[in-house]
Amino acid sequence: INNPYGVFEICGGSQVNTKLLLEKFRSSFLQQKILLEEKFEMTDLVVNDRNVEYRNILAHKIIFCEGAAATANPYFNYLKFHPAKGECLIIQCDELEIDYMIKADVLIDKTKIFIGKSKRLL
Repeated sequence: INNPYGVFEICGGSQVNTKLLLEKFRSSFLQQKILLEEKFEMTDLVVNDRNVEYRNILAHKIIFCEGAAATANPYFNYLKFHPAKGECLIIQCDELEIDYMIKADVLIDKTKIFIGKSKRLL
């Protein structure tokens, strides 16, 4: 992408209410009895060529959603993680009233300006 000005307009984008999405997924998964809410014990995981097994659960794949804790995961110890703390300041600006998004060092969306994306290493 040739972007000599460091700014671009986002066309056709949308936002996801992640809090609501996760609440609905959690509720659905609990109802289907496919969610465990417990501390994961790596020593109870058995991985072979055909499947993975964790306690009484047999599956074809496993997905780790550990965030910064992935640095201690033995399956990823060869990766050079640089955990960072992301922070964002959100400014409500009702006078802005634009009908598109602009992405640069800040993200401008309708009546909100998102400033931040700090990458302080932990």
